[in-house]
Amino acid sequence: MNLELSTSHAVDLLRQDEYAGWSYHGATALVEHLENLENDLGEEINFNCIDFRCEFSEFHSVQDWLTSYYGRPLKDALGCAGIEHDEDVDESISEYIRDRGTLIEYDGGVIVSSDF
Repeated sequence: MNLELSTSHAVDLLRQDEYAGWSYHGATALVEHLENLENDLGEEINFNCIDFRCEFSEFHSVQDWLTSYYGRPLKDALGCAGIEHDEDVDESISEYIRDRGTLIEYDGGVIVSSDF
């Protein structure tokens, strides 16, 4: 037996997971990403809050992800002292993530898969 969830119900279920701490916008972005993935693959994704918490993490920006992942700021982690513009830095980090995993960008933050 399968229960079909609406987008808003799936968002509510993600936000109820106190260990994940999803923001409303982050949870919505993740659910929309998963719905698009289902459509692209032509297969249903089994909704499991714990699996999603383990597979994806939410950050305020890609630079916050980098600091969290490497434990130090960008210039120290990657030796990118020559990059001066934040847009260039953000794009470089975004490309790095996309080459190795999943990056979901939304207004106010990003979600990164734990494929690293």
